[in-house]
Amino acid sequence: MHNEVNGNTVQIFKLEYEGDFLKVSFSDGSAMPRNPVVYNKDTEEFEPNPREKNQIEPRDYFAIFDLNSSYVWLSNTKKKNTLLGYFRKLFNGHQLVLKDVYMRKISLLKASKHWTKSR
Repeated sequence: MHNEVNGNTVQIFKLEYEGDFLKVSFSDGSAMPRNPVVYNKDTEEFEPNPREKNQIEPRDYFAIFDLNSSYVWLSNTKKKNTLLGYFRKLFNGHQLVLKDVYMRKISLLKASKHWTKSR
């Protein structure tokens, strides 16, 4: 697992190989902005936010690289630059390019189920 903390933000990456695939699970988030109140749906009232100012609620994403075909499946295409930035740092600034990210829901769903079953 690789963690990168920069000020109020964090990025967490985990790499796993299985056969001809590289699975990248990654998360990112920020400690700020932090709303001072939260809404409790059970009591239907606002209450103080229990999260401390130094705590982060990261959002989870994943990518699967097919090492034979060079295809990449990405759970959120808006995170393409986050993934590229991580690999550029990992490979000491070498030029890396994702020309296009193709995402078919059926393929992504099958890949996701495959990885879930293999854990």
